[in-house]
Amino acid sequence: MMHYYYCIYRKDYLYKGLVLYESMKKHDGSFKFFLICMDDESLELLNKMKLIDLIPVSIRDIEVFDTRIPELKGQRGEKTYIWTAKASAALYIFDKYKEVDHVIWVDGDTEFLSNPEPIYEEWKDYSVLLTAERFVGEYEYLGHMVGFYNTGFMGFKRDEIGIKCLEYFRERLQEWKNSEEEQGNWNDQLYVDDWLVRFPKVGVTNHDGINLTPFIAGRINEEQHSHVNIKDGIPHIKDTPIVLYHFMALKYYDGNDFDLCYYWMKFDHHTINELYIPYFKKCNEAYSRIREIAPEFYPYLSMKDKYVGNYFNLELNTSEPVYNLCTLAEEKQLVQTLCLYDSIKKYNIKFKLWICCVDENTYNTLRIAKLPEVQLFEPSNLIEDYNQLKKKGYHASIEILKSRLINQILLNNYNIESLLYVDSNFYFHQNPVDTFDMLKKNSITLFEDASALRNGFNATNTIIGFYRDKTVLDCVFYWVEKTKEWLEHGVNSMEEIAHINSWKHKYSKVKVKKSLAYSLDDTRLERVKIRKINSIIYVNEDALVLYKYNIDQVKESSIYSFVEQKFNYAAINKKQVYLPYLKSIRSSLDLLHKIGHM
Repeated sequence: MMHYYYCIYRKDYLYKGLVLYESMKKHDGSFKFFLICMDDESLELLNKMKLIDLIPVSIRDIEVFDTRIPELKGQRGEKTYIWTAKASAALYIFDKYKEVDHVIWVDGDTEFLSNPEPIYEEWKDYSVLLTAERFVGEYEYLGHMVGFYNTGFMGFKRDEIGIKCLEYFRERLQEWKNSEEEQGNWNDQLYVDDWLVRFPKVGVTNHDGINLTPFIAGRINEEQHSHVNIKDGIPHIKDTPIVLYHFMALKYYDGNDFDLCYYWMKFDHHTINELYIPYFKKCNEAYSRIREIAPEFYPYLSMKDKYVGNYFNLELNTSEPVYNLCTLAEEKQLVQTLCLYDSIKKYNIKFKLWICCVDENTYNTLRIAKLPEVQLFEPSNLIEDYNQLKKKGYHASIEILKSRLINQILLNNYNIESLLYVDSNFYFHQNPVDTFDMLKKNSITLFEDASALRNGFNATNTIIGFYRDKTVLDCVFYWVEKTKEWLEHGVNSMEEIAHINSWKHKYSKVKVKKSLAYSLDDTRLERVKIRKINSIIYVNEDALVLYKYNIDQVKESSIYSFVEQKFNYAAINKKQVYLPYLKSIRSSLDLLHKIGHM
């Protein structure tokens, strides 16, 4: 039996169409895939590729068939226009290809992972086949907002009921009211809610693996205490083969940075490892295949100005683990941020430094610098609708961004064992490896410092260690939730310190590290004994690990002379603390000069 599928693609989604097509070739022995192109470039590319059983179709053919559609084109965004044409495209296929007795719409971001025969077993005597979103119980409210059936999969037979459903769907899609502002991302689903009552012979599949979404997979895994697994080479959700997986709301950036889903979603490392990583690799292969034929077809993408809901780094999770550190960088501390990086790099360890740049100039400067082992974020990546907030005069504070940066790094990147947050004005005087060994002993390691003690707290907000486990993920999640209040009402550093100090009472395995090796700064330097033995600086009896250089208010143009002056006037034993930093500042300023930073 021949199987017929169709979908409409814009240029930026076409690589996913190739992945879907290849999955049909692998798992469906007899099929035709009608790939409808929104632009001439995509149509021309597919005609050059001459893919067997893939039938390229121009959207103009659909527009000639249904003349109402082009009238709406100028009123609707490209994404909305695709949904507008969904039903018309199926009717066009039935009209032009008389041999087609059924057609299945599959969203562009789906992939067949096993034989599609269960779809046809579920369909049987139904004219129309749908899949449910499973918005029941505590999630029922979502169904009323976005619909109870996922229209990423819809099967229609060429019979009276199938045609009536399509004609009704076409009318509703064409009367869509709020598409101008692209607010109707889900509204095509709302038109399907009453089909089981409105039409006879409309069925809903009971098979867990057909049009499986990350939301449904997460619910099944959580409620049934299971996880995605591989049996006989086929991915399963518990004991059910996954036929068609829906990578909804997934964003592809540069082939290494991905957003697993830009909606809030719960992923576990089994789902990511068994489903998403293979898919990412296939997407990269499709990108390469397209560029071989049309090198200019796809530009290289970046996350700049994009909100990322579930960040994932492919290289990080498919290679040997590295030591992970993160910080926030502002223009007034740009030199110190480079010094922090320099202090890690000099130990020749495998590391990644994650930096959220608070302002545009810092982001652009560090991007131009192209520092190895550095991953950049900006506020737009961490705060939804940040660009709209900026227009209203809001500029993200470090207190808002810190938890969100940590959350992005830890949430889905399962290959990260530990993460150390440090303010950008810290400098490592010892190899960080021993510090990471220490982090393994607790879920969260907090550190005492002078400023926290002066304000009645034990732990500082300037350095925090995390050992990635459930406690940490829960803690950081609620920390992000807390920042939503701060985003609305404002926050200061003391509120953040108070919140961090509350963790000792809320979570198990939270320890406060009391050691001058991590809390030494200018306020304490004069009251301690400093000595250097075999290139190691000791503060009293502890080997100095981190020093906090409080020179935030010094202008970049005079920072070197400022620190040099402090060095010249310091006691001989205190010079040991400032000499490495002075050298690092010099090299950092040289780098900034080299890349033309003003």
